[in-house]
Amino acid sequence: MSKQTSDLENELLHTSDINVYCDNNNTEFVKPSLSDYLNKLLISKNMIKADVARASGLDHNYVYQIFSGLKHPPRDKVLALAFAFRLTLEETQDMLKKTGYGSLYARVERDSCIMHCFHKHYTLDETNAFLESRGEQQLFYVE
Repeated sequence: MSKQTSDLENELLHTSDINVYCDNNNTEFVKPSLSDYLNKLLISKNMIKADVARASGLDHNYVYQIFSGLKHPPRDKVLALAFAFRLTLEETQDMLKKTGYGSLYARVERDSCIMHCFHKHYTLDETNAFLESRGEQQLFYVE
């Protein structure tokens, strides 16, 4: 990647042909991969998949399929994985951005609650309890 994002945006807004723009900038585009990102996190956090699966509350087979790239979970389950990795708020926002999910947004009440939980280092269970106490939907329901 050699162009600044602002340069790409400017070029995009002034193009008359989106196909030419995309072809000319193909090497500049980020190709997010959740499984690649999570596998790198395993190494950097010195963790194993089984520990992440257990801490996330998600089905172990489902988590292994996410890590192998067979499943692409919704944002809430990705957030559960972020809690399992014990990521900071900043690390979580970075993960969401790099893997193609929307960042947590402080103007959305539920997102603000989740941001608070990351900032205060809540566990996933504590986060779900906090969300429930605020009348917000939990990250996911364990069946």
